[in-house]
Amino acid sequence: MMDSATPLARKVDCIRLSVPDLDQGLAFYRDQLGHSLIWRTQEAAGLRLAQDVSEIVLHTEEMPLEVDLEVESADAAAARFCEAGGRIVVSPFDIQIGRAAVVEDPWGNQLVLLDCSKGQLLTDGEGRVVGVGQVKACEAQVGEAQVGEAQACSGYDELYEKALRLAARAHRTQVRKGTDLPYIAHPVHVSAILQRHGFPRETAIAGLLHDVVEDQDVTVDEIRAQFGAQVAEIVDALSERRSDGRGEVRPWEIRKAEAVEKIRRASVCSAAVKAADVLHNAQSILYDLRHEGPGVWQRFTRGPDQILGYYGRIAALVQARLGDHPLVRELLATLAEINEAAGLPVGEVRPQDAPQ
Repeated sequence: MMDSATPLARKVDCIRLSVPDLDQGLAFYRDQLGHSLIWRTQEAAGLRLAQDVSEIVLHTEEMPLEVDLEVESADAAAARFCEAGGRIVVSPFDIQIGRAAVVEDPWGNQLVLLDCSKGQLLTDGEGRVVGVGQVKACEAQVGEAQVGEAQACSGYDELYEKALRLAARAHRTQVRKGTDLPYIAHPVHVSAILQRHGFPRETAIAGLLHDVVEDQDVTVDEIRAQFGAQVAEIVDALSERRSDGRGEVRPWEIRKAEAVEKIRRASVCSAAVKAADVLHNAQSILYDLRHEGPGVWQRFTRGPDQILGYYGRIAALVQARLGDHPLVRELLATLAEINEAAGLPVGEVRPQDAPQ
């Protein structure tokens, strides 16, 4: 028998709700109530909660309200549940991401126990499920970081080196704005920040590649073919459309408003990469402010009010998604320092500040 001191359930995976029509359900829960789409199939859709990694799952199959609990092993958890005095209603069976079982406690409450032994759902840029990936979920890493120090991932392998080479080639003619520093230093720093905070390999790889689609002639499809759907989804979520159909540069305000909206609807992994991106940019500006003075702002097309206001909106979004993660704390502390150095008011960033 398993140690009774070890909790059976890791977390609430989702609450399943039955709707007669998926588009009608999305119109209510997503469009009216503000729960952004995570994934979608023909029969179901997963929606994000504001401050929790659990999901609301809408399903067109007629069924009562269902609570799904994630466990390490559905088979072992069902056996333990039964030994404790509950009963197995439906024996463990295969599902898309792993195994599941339906159990009932001594008072008639039914629960679904499921594991992710096959991986996590992978989606395209529109949230449509494209497969299952054997990756460590960012959501799991974020949860672990709330109760202890994150473990640095050992992400430097053949695929990571391939991404590093692609990023170096794509950015070989670029320099950091207003400096002679090679641009590749930025994505390398972003990736290093993600690894230092213990995010999965795919997230660190996306950190290396997060600007290659926006800045160079690399496509999201090429990223997907070489590095997988998850990396492509993150890079796509962080890529701005700089030019319009006539090749003219689109206004900064419009691009940043779109960037904020994309991050609001993006995955936790995408939010983590954006946090690392803004963190390194803010750290660079802070260093230059302290060594060169306010003339630093002349490098940019907008002033400190606009730039730091944008950074603050991004910080509010990632805080709402990642909670009190150490990466969020580091970002908030850096933004407080840069606001002070720039002579701007230093205020607390709250999740509710995130634009809706």
